[in-house]
Amino acid sequence: KSIIRGHYAEVFRQKDSVFITKRAVAITLQERDSVFIHADTLQITGKSENRVLKGFYKARFFKESNKPGEEPTSGKCDSIFVHQKKGITKLVRRPILWTGENQMTGDTIHLINNVKTEELDTLKVFNNAFLSQRDSLGYNQVKGERLIGLFTKNELDTVNIDKNAQVIYFARNDKNELIGINNTVSSSIQMYMEHQEIQ
Repeated sequence: KSIIRGHYAEVFRQKDSVFITKRAVAITLQERDSVFIHADTLQITGKSENRVLKGFYKARFFKESNKPGEEPTSGKCDSIFVHQKKGITKLVRRPILWTGENQMTGDTIHLINNVKTEELDTLKVFNNAFLSQRDSLGYNQVKGERLIGLFTKNELDTVNIDKNAQVIYFARNDKNELIGINNTVSSSIQMYMEHQEIQ
């Protein structure tokens, strides 16, 4: 279920590994959707049931969706690590993750898949977690030490911010009129989302 492309590759058959560079891209089929991973250099090791992909320098990924109404998920970082059997994707060094209208940053970001359904399950942002969401007047912003997000059907629906949580939120009424700007400081905050927007 994978295709790996590039302009230069070295294949080590006895070790079940490949090293590929110069416009390197790996395409993997997950839950009828394609996941694209691009980096200056890709290293893939292990047999198909226990494969590990590492992307070094200017790594980017994009998970498209074939389901109507479902937003794509994408990100970029310096290095990316994907362990297919464990269902974990690690974004390391200056990672940025986009899901729907949300942008998240932190020191390290982990995306955890349900290995049976291949759907996104959990998001973890470690150290200096920051989430911003576009509002017509500005940006809703959430900041804290650690962020834990939960997905339902590949959509982020619950976000927990732990330690030194700070929020700037543009509050609106049923007619979508601005009624105030909340500035909240707390030890921890939990937010619920619907269609990728804070409720």
